[in-house]
Amino acid sequence: MHRVKLLHVFLTFVILFGFVQNVLAAKPPVITQITSDQFLELIIPKNLYRKSSGYQFSFNPTTGTSSDTTPTYSKFDPLFHGLEFEPKGYMSTSPYPKNIDGIDFKIKDQILSVYKYNGEVYSSGDRSFSSVEYKMQNTIEEKDNFWIIKLSPYEKIETIGRNALFFSYKLPSFEINELMSAMKNITFSINIDKNSEYNADSTKANFNRLMKLSYDSKKTYTAKVGECNIRFNADFFPYKAGSKITGVVDASCKMSSNTIDLLKLSSEIDSYISSVLNN
Repeated sequence: MHRVKLLHVFLTFVILFGFVQNVLAAKPPVITQITSDQFLELIIPKNLYRKSSGYQFSFNPTTGTSSDTTPTYSKFDPLFHGLEFEPKGYMSTSPYPKNIDGIDFKIKDQILSVYKYNGEVYSSGDRSFSSVEYKMQNTIEEKDNFWIIKLSPYEKIETIGRNALFFSYKLPSFEINELMSAMKNITFSINIDKNSEYNADSTKANFNRLMKLSYDSKKTYTAKVGECNIRFNADFFPYKAGSKITGVVDASCKMSSNTIDLLKLSSEIDSYISSVLNN
Protein backbone atom coordinates (compact mmCIF):
# COMPACT_ATOMS: atom_id res chain seq x y z
CA MET A 1 0.00 0.00 0.00
CA HIS A 2 2.84 2.37 0.87
CA ARG A 3 4.47 1.70 -2.49
CA VAL A 4 1.18 2.40 -4.27
CA LYS A 5 0.88 5.75 -2.50
CA LEU A 6 4.45 6.63 -3.42
CA LEU A 7 3.78 5.68 -7.04
CA HIS A 8 0.61 7.78 -6.99
CA VAL A 9 2.50 10.79 -5.59
CA PHE A 10 5.27 10.30 -8.14
CA LEU A 11 2.85 10.10 -11.08
CA THR A 12 0.96 13.15 -9.82
CA PHE A 13 4.25 15.05 -9.58
CA VAL A 14 5.22 14.03 -13.13
CA ILE A 15 1.83 15.11 -14.50
CA LEU A 16 1.92 18.46 -12.67
CA PHE A 17 5.53 19.03 -13.71
CA GLY A 18 4.63 18.38 -17.33
CA PHE A 19 1.62 20.68 -17.08
CA VAL A 20 3.66 23.51 -15.56
CA GLN A 21 6.34 23.07 -18.20
CA ASN A 22 3.70 23.26 -20.91
CA VAL A 23 2.16 26.39 -19.37
CA LEU A 24 5.46 28.17 -18.89
CA ALA A 25 7.00 27.15 -22.20
CA ALA A 26 7.03 29.98 -24.69
CA LYS A 27 5.90 28.79 -28.07
CA PRO A 28 8.18 29.97 -30.85
CA PRO A 29 6.66 32.19 -33.55
CA VAL A 30 5.24 30.42 -36.57
CA ILE A 31 6.93 31.87 -39.67
CA THR A 32 5.43 31.29 -43.10
CA GLN A 33 6.94 32.44 -46.37
CA ILE A 34 4.17 33.70 -48.62
CA THR A 35 3.82 34.44 -52.28
CA SER A 36 1.14 37.00 -53.03
CA ASP A 37 0.20 39.08 -56.03
CA GLN A 38 -1.12 41.75 -53.65
CA PHE A 39 0.91 44.94 -53.61
CA LEU A 40 0.62 48.62 -52.81
CA GLU A 41 2.24 51.23 -55.05
CA LEU A 42 2.84 54.71 -53.65
CA ILE A 43 3.72 57.73 -55.75
CA ILE A 44 4.91 60.42 -53.37
CA PRO A 45 6.00 63.91 -54.50
CA LYS A 46 9.19 65.17 -52.91
CA ASN A 47 7.67 68.59 -52.30
CA LEU A 48 4.71 67.27 -50.31
CA TYR A 49 3.97 69.80 -47.60
CA ARG A 50 5.96 69.32 -44.38
CA LYS A 51 4.11 69.85 -41.13
CA SER A 52 6.90 68.32 -39.09
CA SER A 53 10.08 66.39 -39.69
CA GLY A 54 9.55 64.04 -42.58
CA TYR A 55 6.89 64.25 -45.24
CA GLN A 56 3.35 64.51 -44.00
CA PHE A 57 1.96 61.28 -45.38
CA SER A 58 0.68 58.58 -43.07
CA PHE A 59 -0.81 55.14 -43.22
CA ASN A 60 -3.73 55.51 -40.88
CA PRO A 61 -5.45 52.18 -40.15
CA THR A 62 -8.13 51.94 -37.49
CA THR A 63 -9.46 48.92 -35.70
CA GLY A 64 -11.22 48.02 -32.49
CA THR A 65 -13.82 45.51 -31.44
CA SER A 66 -14.97 46.57 -27.97
CA SER A 67 -17.65 49.22 -27.43
CA ASP A 68 -15.88 50.21 -24.21
CA THR A 69 -12.91 51.77 -25.95
CA THR A 70 -11.19 55.08 -26.36
CA PRO A 71 -8.60 55.79 -29.05
CA THR A 72 -4.97 55.74 -28.06
CA TYR A 73 -1.90 56.33 -30.21
CA SER A 74 1.48 54.68 -30.38
CA LYS A 75 3.00 56.94 -33.02
CA PHE A 76 6.01 55.66 -34.91
CA ASP A 77 7.15 58.25 -37.42
CA PRO A 78 10.62 57.66 -38.80
CA LEU A 79 11.62 59.32 -42.03
CA PHE A 80 11.47 56.29 -44.29
CA HIS A 81 11.86 57.57 -47.83
CA GLY A 82 9.33 60.30 -47.12
CA LEU A 83 6.78 58.31 -45.12
CA GLU A 84 5.34 58.87 -41.68
CA PHE A 85 3.55 56.02 -39.97
CA GLU A 86 0.82 56.98 -37.54
CA PRO A 87 -1.03 53.83 -36.52
CA LYS A 88 -4.17 53.84 -34.42
CA GLY A 89 -5.13 51.30 -31.81
CA TYR A 90 -7.71 51.00 -29.08
CA MET A 91 -7.45 50.59 -25.34
CA SER A 92 -10.31 49.76 -22.99
CA THR A 93 -11.34 52.26 -20.29
CA SER A 94 -11.35 49.52 -17.62
CA PRO A 95 -8.77 49.46 -14.79
CA TYR A 96 -5.29 48.05 -15.49
CA PRO A 97 -4.43 45.76 -17.08
CA LYS A 98 -6.37 47.26 -19.99
CA ASN A 99 -7.34 45.33 -23.09
CA ILE A 100 -5.70 46.59 -26.27
CA ASP A 101 -6.04 45.74 -29.93
CA GLY A 102 -5.11 47.43 -33.17
CA ILE A 103 -2.80 47.54 -36.16
CA ASP A 104 0.71 48.89 -35.84
CA PHE A 105 3.84 49.45 -37.91
CA LYS A 106 7.51 49.00 -37.27
CA ILE A 107 10.66 49.37 -39.34
CA LYS A 108 13.83 47.37 -38.79
CA ASP A 109 16.76 47.23 -41.20
CA GLN A 110 14.69 49.19 -43.73
CA ILE A 111 11.99 46.49 -43.71
CA LEU A 112 8.46 47.64 -43.00
CA SER A 113 6.31 45.28 -40.91
CA VAL A 114 2.60 45.61 -40.32
CA TYR A 115 1.08 43.68 -37.44
CA LYS A 116 -2.28 43.24 -35.77
CA TYR A 117 -2.23 42.64 -32.04
CA ASN A 118 -4.52 41.60 -29.21
CA GLY A 119 -3.53 41.71 -25.55
CA GLU A 120 -3.10 43.93 -22.51
CA VAL A 121 -1.20 47.00 -21.36
CA TYR A 122 -0.09 47.34 -17.74
CA SER A 123 0.14 50.42 -15.52
CA SER A 124 3.92 50.42 -16.12
CA GLY A 125 3.25 50.95 -19.83
CA ASP A 126 4.52 47.48 -20.74
CA ARG A 127 2.44 45.60 -23.30
CA SER A 128 1.88 41.89 -23.74
CA PHE A 129 -0.01 40.53 -26.72
CA SER A 130 -0.42 37.96 -29.45
CA SER A 131 0.13 39.21 -32.97
CA VAL A 132 0.03 38.39 -36.66
CA GLU A 133 2.74 40.26 -38.54
CA TYR A 134 3.48 40.72 -42.22
CA LYS A 135 6.90 41.75 -43.43
CA MET A 136 6.71 43.91 -46.54
CA GLN A 137 9.22 43.73 -49.35
CA ASN A 138 9.88 47.17 -50.78
CA THR A 139 11.30 48.46 -54.01
CA ILE A 140 12.00 52.16 -54.27
CA GLU A 141 12.50 54.07 -57.50
CA GLU A 142 13.54 57.69 -57.29
CA LYS A 143 12.49 60.17 -59.98
CA ASP A 144 13.31 63.86 -60.29
CA ASN A 145 10.27 65.07 -58.37
CA PHE A 146 8.82 61.98 -56.70
CA TRP A 147 9.37 58.48 -55.38
CA ILE A 148 7.66 55.28 -56.52
CA ILE A 149 7.49 52.81 -53.64
CA LYS A 150 6.10 49.32 -54.11
CA LEU A 151 5.25 47.26 -51.03
CA SER A 152 4.23 43.59 -51.02
CA PRO A 153 4.01 41.00 -48.20
CA TYR A 154 6.53 38.17 -48.27
CA GLU A 155 6.54 36.72 -44.77
CA LYS A 156 3.84 36.06 -42.15
CA ILE A 157 4.76 35.70 -38.46
CA GLU A 158 2.25 34.44 -35.87
CA THR A 159 3.32 35.02 -32.26
CA ILE A 160 1.40 33.82 -29.19
CA GLY A 161 1.78 36.09 -26.17
CA ARG A 162 0.93 35.27 -22.55
CA ASN A 163 -0.32 37.34 -19.65
CA ALA A 164 1.11 37.47 -16.12
CA LEU A 165 -0.71 34.23 -15.27
CA PHE A 166 0.78 32.54 -18.35
CA PHE A 167 -2.54 32.26 -20.15
CA SER A 168 -2.33 32.83 -23.90
CA TYR A 169 -3.94 35.75 -25.70
CA LYS A 170 -6.12 34.86 -28.65
CA LEU A 171 -4.31 35.19 -31.95
CA PRO A 172 -6.05 37.92 -33.98
CA SER A 173 -7.36 37.20 -37.44
CA PHE A 174 -5.35 39.18 -39.98
CA GLU A 175 -5.52 38.10 -43.59
CA ILE A 176 -3.76 39.73 -46.53
CA ASN A 177 -6.94 41.41 -47.80
CA GLU A 178 -7.37 43.18 -44.44
CA LEU A 179 -3.67 44.11 -44.44
CA MET A 180 -3.92 45.77 -47.85
CA SER A 181 -7.21 47.46 -46.96
CA ALA A 182 -5.67 48.94 -43.79
CA MET A 183 -2.75 50.37 -45.75
CA LYS A 184 -5.13 52.09 -48.17
CA ASN A 185 -6.37 54.36 -45.37
CA ILE A 186 -4.06 57.36 -45.70
CA THR A 187 -3.72 60.94 -44.58
CA PHE A 188 -1.61 63.70 -46.08
CA SER A 189 -1.45 67.49 -46.20
CA ILE A 190 -0.86 70.08 -48.88
CA ASN A 191 -0.08 73.77 -48.63
CA ILE A 192 -2.36 76.34 -50.31
CA ASP A 193 -1.26 79.82 -51.40
CA LYS A 194 -3.46 81.45 -54.06
CA ASN A 195 -4.36 84.94 -55.26
CA SER A 196 -7.77 86.23 -56.27
CA GLU A 197 -8.81 89.31 -58.23
CA TYR A 198 -11.71 89.76 -55.81
CA ASN A 199 -11.54 91.30 -52.35
CA ALA A 200 -11.13 89.14 -49.24
CA ASP A 201 -14.80 89.33 -48.20
CA SER A 202 -15.99 88.18 -51.63
CA THR A 203 -13.45 85.38 -51.71
CA LYS A 204 -14.46 84.18 -48.27
CA ALA A 205 -18.15 84.33 -49.29
CA ASN A 206 -17.40 81.85 -52.08
CA PHE A 207 -15.98 79.36 -49.59
CA ASN A 208 -18.89 79.91 -47.18
CA ARG A 209 -21.28 79.17 -50.05
CA LEU A 210 -19.56 76.22 -51.72
CA MET A 211 -17.87 74.44 -48.80
CA LYS A 212 -19.10 73.52 -45.35
CA LEU A 213 -17.77 75.32 -42.29
CA SER A 214 -16.56 72.95 -39.61
CA TYR A 215 -18.67 73.00 -36.45
CA ASP A 216 -15.58 73.60 -34.28
CA SER A 217 -14.03 76.45 -36.26
CA LYS A 218 -14.99 79.61 -38.12
CA LYS A 219 -12.10 79.24 -40.55
CA THR A 220 -11.99 75.52 -41.30
CA TYR A 221 -13.88 74.28 -44.36
CA THR A 222 -14.71 70.67 -45.17
CA ALA A 223 -15.60 68.89 -48.40
CA LYS A 224 -15.44 65.55 -50.20
CA VAL A 225 -13.01 65.43 -53.12
CA GLY A 226 -12.95 62.08 -54.89
CA GLU A 227 -12.07 59.44 -52.29
CA CYS A 228 -10.79 62.03 -49.81
CA ASN A 229 -12.41 64.01 -47.04
CA ILE A 230 -10.61 67.34 -46.71
CA ARG A 231 -10.34 70.00 -44.01
CA PHE A 232 -9.02 73.36 -45.19
CA ASN A 233 -7.81 75.72 -42.47
CA ALA A 234 -7.98 78.97 -44.47
CA ASP A 235 -6.87 82.57 -43.98
CA PHE A 236 -8.15 85.41 -46.20
CA PHE A 237 -6.56 88.85 -46.42
CA PRO A 238 -6.22 91.77 -48.86
CA TYR A 239 -3.42 91.49 -51.37
CA LYS A 240 -2.60 94.11 -54.01
CA ALA A 241 -5.80 94.84 -55.96
CA GLY A 242 -7.52 91.66 -54.79
CA SER A 243 -6.95 89.13 -52.03
CA LYS A 244 -4.87 86.12 -51.04
CA ILE A 245 -5.91 82.85 -49.48
CA THR A 246 -3.42 80.67 -47.60
CA GLY A 247 -3.66 77.60 -45.41
CA VAL A 248 -3.22 73.86 -45.13
CA VAL A 249 -5.50 71.15 -46.47
CA ASP A 250 -5.54 67.94 -44.42
CA ALA A 251 -6.83 65.04 -46.49
CA SER A 252 -8.05 61.71 -45.13
CA CYS A 253 -8.61 59.14 -47.86
CA LYS A 254 -9.89 55.58 -48.06
CA MET A 255 -8.51 54.40 -51.36
CA SER A 256 -9.89 51.61 -53.53
CA SER A 257 -6.96 51.27 -55.93
CA ASN A 258 -3.68 49.50 -55.17
CA THR A 259 -1.90 52.54 -56.60
CA ILE A 260 -1.95 55.60 -54.36
CA ASP A 261 -0.81 58.54 -56.47
CA LEU A 262 -0.29 61.52 -54.20
CA LEU A 263 0.76 63.62 -57.19
CA LYS A 264 -2.69 63.10 -58.68
CA LEU A 265 -4.56 63.44 -55.37
CA SER A 266 -2.73 66.65 -54.48
CA SER A 267 -3.47 68.08 -57.93
CA GLU A 268 -7.17 67.20 -57.66
CA ILE A 269 -7.48 68.89 -54.27
CA ASP A 270 -5.56 71.95 -55.43
CA SER A 271 -7.82 72.20 -58.51
CA TYR A 272 -10.89 71.92 -56.30
CA ILE A 273 -9.74 74.81 -54.09
CA SER A 274 -9.06 76.86 -57.23
CA SER A 275 -12.56 76.12 -58.57
CA VAL A 276 -14.14 77.36 -55.34
CA LEU A 277 -11.89 80.41 -55.34
CA ASN A 278 -12.78 81.37 -58.92
CA ASN A 279 -16.44 80.38 -58.97
